[in-house]
Amino acid sequence: MRILLLFLISILFSCSARLEQPGANKNPGDAHTKHRVYISEKGDQGIVVKRRELRLLVKGSLPSPAYSFEKFNVKIEDNLVIITPIASYKPGNFVAQMLVPFQQVCVVPDLKAGRYKIQVLGRGEAMVDYGSFWIK
Repeated sequence: MRILLLFLISILFSCSARLEQPGANKNPGDAHTKHRVYISEKGDQGIVVKRRELRLLVKGSLPSPAYSFEKFNVKIEDNLVIITPIASYKPGNFVAQMLVPFQQVCVVPDLKAGRYKIQVLGRGEAMVDYGSFWIK
């Protein structure tokens, strides 16, 4: 009976390790997959503007310890700065399913003079509006 139970448990773990993570980029040559992260509300996160450079402290959570923060994707459309934090997922890791807090500073250099609005995009449809700032 114990042998049968151990056999069934090993089949269950081997099948669950092959499940596809939702929202993953599918690149067969890449051992890591890229995902958006959970974003915290704005709270006390600050915006620092010096000369023509924006520095923004972004706080949030990674979906589990199998993720690690990788980079920010930054897109500027007219006077809207859209920042998307990206984490990489290492498949095959067996870890506890728990959120892992992170904080990183996003630097956006070489902005032209004008007023800009900042949005940070998170996992799913999550979006945090950070208001606006001036570049002189």
